[in-house]
Amino acid sequence: MVIIFIGFVAILFLDFYFLDFEPVEFKEINIEIPKFERPKEELTEPVDIKEDVDGPEKTPIVKEHGERGIITRQGIIQHTNKQREDYGLPSLEENEKLNQAAMEKARDMFENQYFAHQSPDGKGAEDLVGEAGYEYILVGENLAMGLFENNEDLVEGWMNSPDHRKSILTEGYQEIGIGVGKDDYEGNEIWMAVQIFGTPITACPEIDSQLLARIEEKHSQLDELKEEIEYYEELISEMSRRDDDYNEKIEEYNQLVEEYNAIAENLKALVEDYNAQVEEKNKCLETYEL
Repeated sequence: MVIIFIGFVAILFLDFYFLDFEPVEFKEINIEIPKFERPKEELTEPVDIKEDVDGPEKTPIVKEHGERGIITRQGIIQHTNKQREDYGLPSLEENEKLNQAAMEKARDMFENQYFAHQSPDGKGAEDLVGEAGYEYILVGENLAMGLFENNEDLVEGWMNSPDHRKSILTEGYQEIGIGVGKDDYEGNEIWMAVQIFGTPITACPEIDSQLLARIEEKHSQLDELKEEIEYYEELISEMSRRDDDYNEKIEEYNQLVEEYNAIAENLKALVEDYNAQVEEKNKCLETYEL
């Protein structure tokens, strides 16, 4: 009786061990991590800059003779906007940073006795507005020097020049700054006037920089999880199903996979949002081509 009893117990033990063993199936990592697009241009810098600068047919307006009149910032803006309104274009808003850049240009031309879009040290309108802290999509400049009768006479002089007229009537410009002064130039007391036109970077929707940071953070998390998953895959492949902690390791592996796939799904949504912002931004920038 005793021998039979022991044998019976042994058989029950073996049956229990094999019948109770139900390993958890491996879950595949079935999410393909998308690659998010970068902007067509580096959006931290001005994109697609258009300038009205020196060229074969682009020269400043110079008036050699004329009655002495009073030239003012507000008068130039007023008559410039009147010309735009006559052509069905929106008025330009005065911008203090553009005023600062334009005044610096006028001051520099008197101080260094030159009359050109590029200064002797190579600075142009884009440099001056940058120093003034104006971030832009478009920027342009008109110059004038002489003894003008009044503000209207000065603006008419610009309008009679095809290139300067183009600057005044460029639809994409939204803002304007004026620098004007009367001082000595080559022994003569004359007026110098500077128009700087601009379209601020804020004219196009901004891309959420925090969103990009979150995307990069999610990528880093996935890289770390991938290393853990690969470690568990190798560990489990070397284990036997009879090992006491075999099921435990599979459960841990599957938890990592579930976490990985959840982050991947979240990343995919973030990427889609980011790419939509990039597309909207680039479409907006394309509308400001001169």
